[in-house]
Amino acid sequence: MSSEAIVKQRTDKRSPAGSAGGAVDFAVRGIHQLVKDLTLLPGQPVRQEHVASTLSLSRAPIREALRILHSNGILDYEANVGYTVRRLTSIEFEQVYLMRRALEDTLMESLPSFTKAEIRRLRGLNKQMSIAGQNSDIVKMRDLNEEWHFLIFKKSPHHLIVAEVERIWGVTHSYRSFYLYDPGSRGRVVLEHETILDALEAGDNQAAMIAMEHHRGGVPAKMEEMYAKLPLLGSQRPR
Repeated sequence: MSSEAIVKQRTDKRSPAGSAGGAVDFAVRGIHQLVKDLTLLPGQPVRQEHVASTLSLSRAPIREALRILHSNGILDYEANVGYTVRRLTSIEFEQVYLMRRALEDTLMESLPSFTKAEIRRLRGLNKQMSIAGQNSDIVKMRDLNEEWHFLIFKKSPHHLIVAEVERIWGVTHSYRSFYLYDPGSRGRVVLEHETILDALEAGDNQAAMIAMEHHRGGVPAKMEEMYAKLPLLGSQRPR
C-alpha cells in the first residue's frame, strides 16, 4: 500500500468536504500523518499541490493547515521559499527533551493509583508493541507507543500540562520513527515499559518517574547513532 493510501486510512474517514473548518482539520491531520510516517522528511519542502492531490483537497484548506502546523512547530516557513518539515538542530532536540523531562516528571508525580484493569490494558498495548516491533511495523509500534504514554499521562489532573506535552511530542514524531528503525531500540522500549508498569502497579510514582526518565533519557544520544545508520536520510540529521 502506498504512503498516500496509508495517510487516507489513518486520517478521519469522514468526508472532508462537509465544511471549510472540517476540510482544514482533515488537512492538518493528513499533513501531520505524512510527517509522522516519514513520507515527508525533516528538512523536506512541503509542496501544496502535491499535498492537495494526496489528500484530495483544494489548495485553500491546505494553505490554512500549513499555517496551523507552522504555528505548532511542525513546519518551518521562509518567505519566497515556502514551508518545510521542521528539522531540529542538536541544541533544539536537547531542549525538547529537557522540556519533556520537566513536564512529564510533573505528570508522573501527580498520578493517582491505577486500577488492575488499567494496568492490564497498558500491558496489553505493550504486548501489541512487541509484536509490531518483531514484525518491523514501525508505524504501528510508534502509534501504539504514543497511545501507551498518553494513557498514563492523561491520568494526571494537570490537563493543561498534558496538552503541552502532546504539542511537544508532535514536533518530534518523525524522529521517534527513525529511532524505532533500530531493532535494539524496539526491544528496549518494550522492556522499559514493563519496568514503568511494575512501578505504577506497586503505586510507587517516584520509581515510575525514575524509570520513565531512564526510558526517555537514552533517546537523544541514540538518535545521533541512528542517523549514521540511515545513509539515505543522512542529510536530514540534526545539525
